[in-house]
Parts: sequence; structure tokens; C-alpha cells
Amino acid sequence: MNFSGAISSGQINLESELWHERGTTVESITLQVWMPSNRPGPAADVAVVSPVEGDSSPAPFISPYTPERGKGTVIEITDLDDLKDETISTINLIVQPREKAGTELIIDSEIELGGGGLFTSGYSLSGRFDLDFPALEDQ
Repeated sequence: MNFSGAISSGQINLESELWHERGTTVESITLQVWMPSNRPGPAADVAVVSPVEGDSSPAPFISPYTPERGKGTVIEITDLDDLKDETISTINLIVQPREKAGTELIIDSEIELGGGGLFTSGYSLSGRFDLDFPALEDQ
């Protein structure tokens, strides 16, 4: 998975892209988006830009929520229908930092893939993206 972002009016506009091997399918995507902070509560508000959709089917099911004891915002994307077997480049996020949240944005991700290619059953990939947006200092 790849993320690229830009700062506009004090907010981070993130675009993502997810490639996978031919013959595998994306069953679900879970993103936990957060900014480190010493203050209580979330350091940023996160929104998913709509629409997230494939060529001919309805949009996937998107469930954003604030974890009870976790950090930031969790975004679960399931029921991908015709997006599951193609490059997914339609998940865009807006992150609005709260006052003086810093410049670091962290995205913990977990992607569930269906069997195919080298693997005959499903498997899970997880990772962390540490992104820094120094331009937030000037906002």
C-alpha cells in the first residue's frame, strides 16, 4: 500500500493505492490513522472522501470509528465487490489536526487477502506508515 499526501488549509489530504498480485483478492482493509499527542483525546479528525467505488458495483462498506482504548480513528473497509481483484486507488482520506498536534501522522494497516498466486488460502499483511508533514508547523 502506498500513501501520498499534501497540506491544504491546515489539513492533510491523503491519497492511497494498493497493488496486489493477479489471482489474489483484497477481502478487507483496516487502517488506524493517528497523530502522536501528549494531550488526552484524539489529536486529529479523520474523514474518508467519497465515493469509494469500483467499476460497476456499489461502494464497499466503510466503518470509521474511534477505538475505545486505542489511538486515532479506525477505518474498516469490507465488501469490496469488484474492487477486490484490481488495484485499489480510490481510498482518500482527509486528516484535520487539532491545535498543535505536531507534524507526524501514523497509519497502522492490515490487509486481508484471498488465496491465489503463491498462496492457496487467505493471508494477512500488516504494517505501519510513518509520515511527516513539516508544512503543518507553518499552519
